[in-house]
Amino acid sequence: MLRILHIRRISTGSRNVPSVGTVISLFRTFRDEDLRQFVALTGDHNPIHATNRGMKSDTVNGSDEVFVNGAFLNAVIAGIIGTNFPGFVVTTQSFRFPNRCQLHQEVQFSVRVEELRKVVTVSYESKQSDRIVFEGTAKLFAVRK
Repeated sequence: MLRILHIRRISTGSRNVPSVGTVISLFRTFRDEDLRQFVALTGDHNPIHATNRGMKSDTVNGSDEVFVNGAFLNAVIAGIIGTNFPGFVVTTQSFRFPNRCQLHQEVQFSVRVEELRKVVTVSYESKQSDRIVFEGTAKLFAVRK
């Protein structure tokens, strides 16, 4: 399930780029099928990302919990950035995963525009039940055609 919370853009010449301070957010709940498709695409068969329905699942460190793959969280952030900064590429990125992201629980993804210069700086975070599960920063550069 995908639910968009808030998007605000301003026009800057021929490009439609968010302004400094703009926060772009959406909500998503990851399901078993989402993880199965992600595993099929990436080949990451780590059992902590395997669901009990149709995928091999093992007990990991005494727990049967299934966690959303961090690369999957990063892909959602990349989608927000790519959609709202057309023609830009991510040149550097720094991130961390302070808490595990649980399957079947809503996640709020937010990207904030920090700086608009030749290189655009954004910060982002993903929260689940008011706990940050993924956060970081990225620098974007406009590709000229």
